[in-house]
Amino acid sequence: MLVIDFLEAEPTSCKMASAVDFKNEGNKAFAAKDYEKAIECFTKAIELDDSDHVFFSNRSAVYATTQQYQNALKDAEKVIELKADWPKGYLRKAAALHGLGRMEDAQETYEAGLKIDPNDAALKSGLQRLMEQGRRQGAQSMAALFADPVVIAELKADPKTAALMAQPGVDAMLADITANPDHLNNYMQNPILMQVLSAVLSKKMGVPMTAEAQDSSAPTPMDTSADDERKTAAEQRKAEEQEAAAAEEDDETRAKKQQKKEALAEKELGNAAYNKREFETALTHYTKAQELDSENIVYFLNRASVYMAQKKYEQAAKECDDAVARGREVFADFAMIAKAFHRKGRAQMRMRQFSEALESFDKSMMEKRTAECLKDQQLCERYKKKAEEEAYFDPALSDEAKKLGNEAFQKDDYPTAVKHFTEAIKRNPKSAPLYSNRAAAYTKLMAYPEAKKDCDSCIALDPNFIKGYTRKATVHVRLSEFHKAMAMYEKALTIDPENQEVKAGIHQVNQAIAMKRMQGGANEEERKRALADPEIQEILRDSKMNELMRAMEADPNAAQRMVNESADLRQKYQRLVQAGLM
Repeated sequence: MLVIDFLEAEPTSCKMASAVDFKNEGNKAFAAKDYEKAIECFTKAIELDDSDHVFFSNRSAVYATTQQYQNALKDAEKVIELKADWPKGYLRKAAALHGLGRMEDAQETYEAGLKIDPNDAALKSGLQRLMEQGRRQGAQSMAALFADPVVIAELKADPKTAALMAQPGVDAMLADITANPDHLNNYMQNPILMQVLSAVLSKKMGVPMTAEAQDSSAPTPMDTSADDERKTAAEQRKAEEQEAAAAEEDDETRAKKQQKKEALAEKELGNAAYNKREFETALTHYTKAQELDSENIVYFLNRASVYMAQKKYEQAAKECDDAVARGREVFADFAMIAKAFHRKGRAQMRMRQFSEALESFDKSMMEKRTAECLKDQQLCERYKKKAEEEAYFDPALSDEAKKLGNEAFQKDDYPTAVKHFTEAIKRNPKSAPLYSNRAAAYTKLMAYPEAKKDCDSCIALDPNFIKGYTRKATVHVRLSEFHKAMAMYEKALTIDPENQEVKAGIHQVNQAIAMKRMQGGANEEERKRALADPEIQEILRDSKMNELMRAMEADPNAAQRMVNESADLRQKYQRLVQAGLM
């Protein structure tokens, strides 16, 4: 797909001056990257004169730039219909087909255009890029076959292929192909690779292995000398081809190389200015580099970096969009496209457009997965969640939901109560009483883990809120964890020593402990649960406590004196009694 240099600017006739005016305005809008206006102008030109193939060609170019490939294809086909002997019509159609992923059709169209003009540089270049992309994708698909560690491990363990996989150089060869798919061609004449490929296909797809791949008793040795000779011959052919290409190089190609060189120089000047935080100067140099070499999308990204530093995030995002559009046209490396999406996501995140940013990060990861982008994606997800919570915050609506929850609770409709209390918490997540209320509803539903979690949240938000401790104590009582219930009540007494609810709770726990002892103490499940408690484990590891337990067996009177003389030991002893272990 093409840039403004390829938009035709010459009028086709004087009598269609108004249509030509619209075309010229469209060209200017395209140059300014105002694609919507460009399409509008070319459309008006077509409305005035639908017999001029140039108008359709220019609009097709804009559609392709904005990734409206179906519209681009429709206009390109119209160009060919109006002027079948014009190579650029085929160029437009091929670019649109390429954008739609119809690679074979695109190749046929390029070849059809070259039959009209075998020397058309744009058609030759487009076809070459298409073929290169196909070759690269094919190499990546082939490399992916060797990237499955499970299959490779199975081949090494399989008696039929173990000897083949154990040959010197096999692991290094597969690692090189997996890491650098473009290196696949270096090994295509190696018989070992063909045997390994046959074995991999057999494992993954059920394709029968070749006889050579199955013959583990006499594996084919790695012929590195032959490889070296082939590499030397290939290098010599490449050098000869380069010399021939240089001899045939025309003025246009030499000029293009010079422009690329000048663009790199402008980029270096831009980098120097950027490092000095002279952003406007940097922008000027990057723009100049972009004008000199529009096929290198790194200059778009450089401009985006400047806009980011200037906090002009909308402009930065637009620059990244332009980079992606241009990158698709010139078949830029996937890593560069990924970087453009990643940078756009960062700009959107700064504008608090978190959903859009996540979409950009997803697109970046689809092009090339990087740890840096994954980190930004995870950060954006946290920001999005926090923003949604902040947007949902409304104390008034929280109070209404709380009221509905209390009404449902009073009617013994505990599931509905949980629902309303949950809504109240979402509307006001910093309100400790709301967690206490929901904990009460969870307790009624015997959802004890959820109830304890809500009690912990309540206490964390307001350590002086008595209900948080009493609610949790109730849960522990329901679970026969009397020592934990007593610990909660004791903490509550430190906050309000005269609280009657807390005192009543302590009395009830003591009664429950006495009843449990009369029934024979804690059952096996309760004892296991108590012994798993870190507090109980710490008490049992205490040397004084172990001394007390030995004294209780040997001299109960001495044990009683030890308990009376040490408040700490007495408290620990009581904890074991409350836990049903004594």
